[in-house]
Amino acid sequence: AVEAELQTKLRQLEKDIESAKAAAAEATKAKIEEAKAAEAMVANLKKEIEKEVALRTEVMKGKEMLEASFQGKVDQLQLEQKQISTTRASADKEIAAKNQELKKMEKIVAELRSSIDREAKLKDEALRSNAELERTLQKKTEELKKEISSVNSNAEKTIQSKNDEIKEMANRIDKLSKHASA
Repeated sequence: AVEAELQTKLRQLEKDIESAKAAAAEATKAKIEEAKAAEAMVANLKKEIEKEVALRTEVMKGKEMLEASFQGKVDQLQLEQKQISTTRASADKEIAAKNQELKKMEKIVAELRSSIDREAKLKDEALRSNAELERTLQKKTEELKKEISSVNSNAEKTIQSKNDEIKEMANRIDKLSKHASA
């Protein structure tokens, strides 16, 4: 009767070990999937940030080209203004019109410079955001690695404990079998 009870306990311990192994494997698999999902999410965010940086760079290039074009027109208008002032003959209306146009162009150039500065700041912010995302991913990856290591360590301890119990039960069964046959 004691031997049968020990056999039953032995079978239960073996089932417990299998359950612990399965639970550890499932927990490890879940953590790995979680890490993969986090990496995929960060990869997508990085792609979007890179697209944003590229778009902002293109916008800045376009605005710089526009600024250069307007600056060329401003320079041309200034040259024309000098030519008009040397030939003064009844050019007061034309000078006033050119001055107005020059002021408009200078205002547009100033606005473009301001816009370029804003775009540069936005680009810098996007680059900083990308770096922060990379640091966050690295930290999350390290945390997940530690969690996986902890789960594996706990599973190994549980398995070792159950194996020790099985050995002890087997020794008892041997002793009981020898004792019963003697």
